[in-house]
Amino acid sequence: MAIEYDLDMYANDRNLDPEEVRSALLSQFPLTVNPHSDTLSGEGLSVTVIELDREYCERRGHAHLGVSPGFRIDKFEEYDVGVENMLRMVAWLLHRFDVEASLTLNGERSLLTRANGRLMLSDVPDFWFPERQAIFAT
Repeated sequence: MAIEYDLDMYANDRNLDPEEVRSALLSQFPLTVNPHSDTLSGEGLSVTVIELDREYCERRGHAHLGVSPGFRIDKFEEYDVGVENMLRMVAWLLHRFDVEASLTLNGERSLLTRANGRLMLSDVPDFWFPERQAIFAT
């Protein structure tokens, strides 16, 4: 059984390109590409980067198209490693790209938001252990 995390990312001055984000992840992290699906795989997780459609972006108040790296983490195998690797990728993406962003669990539970350059971790104590919070401390 997999748990899904989505990082919706929006730039204020341009449309984001899924290939740009995907290439950035490949250049920074030890990921392999599934040639049949373009899914990226790493220790404990798989990542698929999609473009968010215009209507979805507009409903969230964004004039430019965004992208969403979706992270699938197996609940029973390497879960903690997968979550740590995902959070490292999220932190790096937020450092690499000047974007507004939100990380959600299963499309419903907000875990992290970055708006107006300010990063906010939600109050979810069963997720934000001190070790995970530390990834975003730098």
